[in-house]
Amino acid sequence: MVSGQPRGQTPIDLSLPPGEWHLEVSYPGYLTHEASISLAAGSEVSLPVSLLDATPPTLEWESLPAQLERGATLLVRASASDNAGVSRLELFIDQQVHGRTDGTPLAYRWETAESPPGEHLLRIEATDLAGNSTREERRITLVHPPPTNTPAPTRAIPTPTASPPTRPSPIAVGIRRGSIDVPTYQYRQALRSDPGSPAYPYPGLDRSQVGPPVPVRYDTLVLENEYLRLLFLPGLGGRLYQCTYLPTGQNLFYNNAVIKPSPWGPPEMGWWLAAGGMEWCLPVEEHGYVSAEPWEAEAHRAGDGSATVRLACTERTRNVRAEVAVTLAPGEARFSVTTTLQNLTAESRQYQYWLNAMLSPGAGSLSPSTRFLLPASEVVVHSTGDSSLGGPHAAIAWPVSGGRDLSVYGNWRNYLGVFAPTARAGYMGIYSPEADLGIARVFPREEVLGVKLFAFGHGFDPAVYTDDGSQYAELWGGVTPTFWDWATLPPHGILTWTEAWLPVHALGGLSGASREVAFLATWDGHEAQLAVTAADTQGLVLSVTDGLGELYHQACTAGPEHPFRAVVRPDRAVADAPVLRISRADGTPLIEHVMGPR
Repeated sequence: MVSGQPRGQTPIDLSLPPGEWHLEVSYPGYLTHEASISLAAGSEVSLPVSLLDATPPTLEWESLPAQLERGATLLVRASASDNAGVSRLELFIDQQVHGRTDGTPLAYRWETAESPPGEHLLRIEATDLAGNSTREERRITLVHPPPTNTPAPTRAIPTPTASPPTRPSPIAVGIRRGSIDVPTYQYRQALRSDPGSPAYPYPGLDRSQVGPPVPVRYDTLVLENEYLRLLFLPGLGGRLYQCTYLPTGQNLFYNNAVIKPSPWGPPEMGWWLAAGGMEWCLPVEEHGYVSAEPWEAEAHRAGDGSATVRLACTERTRNVRAEVAVTLAPGEARFSVTTTLQNLTAESRQYQYWLNAMLSPGAGSLSPSTRFLLPASEVVVHSTGDSSLGGPHAAIAWPVSGGRDLSVYGNWRNYLGVFAPTARAGYMGIYSPEADLGIARVFPREEVLGVKLFAFGHGFDPAVYTDDGSQYAELWGGVTPTFWDWATLPPHGILTWTEAWLPVHALGGLSGASREVAFLATWDGHEAQLAVTAADTQGLVLSVTDGLGELYHQACTAGPEHPFRAVVRPDRAVADAPVLRISRADGTPLIEHVMGPR
């Protein structure tokens, strides 16, 4: 407002005649900024304004029972939203802090066996970046469980200390809607559609018209169980924006500090939004046409307590419909991704489809010690800034090429993207030893032919895609072996498959995975180091053999928070490379892996 008259939105340049002027800058949820200025003829005044947030956060937490048996486990879930961002979310039980996050949704398991019977006060407090706060209270009465007639045992039988404690019965997966504010470059005003482009009606970008970053609010959809929180941004390509490992509060996916248009993407578009998370790319290579488009999104819970977010988009240049269903089950540190591609026309359609996960486990940027898992002895270069590795289509040894172990990120020189068309197993992964956190992708190798790894390495300027210098790696999976190949959907044809993603913690590294287990297994010629975790707590049987017979056999229990570890020192000479086999307690085989050095 200029002397009581509206004059537009900031940033704005105004031409005013000389005189006294009263300015007001306002925005919903913020205190109005007022200033008086005196303009002389020919003078120019710059007025920087920073509005003060005056709106406290809005709290939302799932309903709680008024009464609960003492000894039961209560899962307390809460989230908060705010016009400027939430900085802290805290749970107090009887005035003591029991849970705290940096503003992300909170999930806390209250084990009531340690609390006395009677009334207890639970309070959630949310604080925003400006210090405004909101609090809500609930009261729960703990009562003694009903007596039983079971006689007490006359003698205690100790339980093996090697087994993890039994977890309470899984709780149904939570579903929430909310929003987050993310600084975003003003790119929409720079989009230009060209009817002559192969990508039409999807637009190109006039970079000269891109404005500086401003806070943008994105709607979110969240699934959460005891181990994982999955956060989706349906309006930004339907992407799975973040996966949080709740026992430690660590994030798996890279999230750019600012959503910024980069020069990558299909050449006919010439841009791609560097946002982070997991995106769905079709119908061409290099992130496709629809990774910044809004996708349909719905969530539902099944009778077994699992929950699914179903995302869908009809790509308009090929008329191919993509549906992606991400499912989280109770009590599992694993989520599944089911992709269904359908040709909506009566003609065959050539296309590509790639899933791309951008990752920096446990940190905002990739650490040099990060290790990549590709079960291949050779890879094919897609692109690189490292001339020693050749150029596109060059075949190089993996993981050691030219004396460098490329499975270690610190050994990379500039950017590198490689395909692994001859990968011998249906898994790939990434692990950060510093964060002791990683993730494995497990997929049907016969149906999903594309396996690709990309990262930036030393010497690349991150300013191309971010403003804070952060780096990340990309794990890709597609229906074609490389970006140079095309798949075909027959008239009205449908292709569908399901893959599993297993976040893993406290393994020390990653050697392989199945849909149920992930493991580290190394052999230095004298001893084997084993570490095994499972998506849910279960009994397993491990054996190590060579050509002469069995070297090790062990039944064990492993789960997300309780990996099983062992050091195997054979009491005889080993004939050849030992083989690790992992099976369920009922004998169902899960893994067969030839061990070698890390």
